[in-house]
Amino acid sequence: MRRKDSICLVVEDKENIVGILNADREAYKMRNNIVIGIALLPEYRGRGLGEFALRLLLRTARQKLKGRNIYLRVFANNKRAINTRSWDSGELLPCRIG
Repeated sequence: MRRKDSICLVVEDKENIVGILNADREAYKMRNNIVIGIALLPEYRGRGLGEFALRLLLRTARQKLKGRNIYLRVFANNKRAINTRSWDSGELLPCRIG
């Protein structure tokens, strides 16, 4: 995948990386779709940091990648991500794996 079809954000606390987010525009017939992922260390969850970073990634992905549909890829057993408020707003579509 070309670099212009991907965005990666890093969440830092001082000099330590505590999270990473990515957005990838799909190829060929699926190019209107963007799939995003987020990983945050457990001790940094529940503080609003992930939601803030996710909103930043969504805004950036819409501007740079120009996709029509944005999917958040989560593991099927990740209840916290599945129950996120972002589904209610219609900003994200679920894409469960596993």
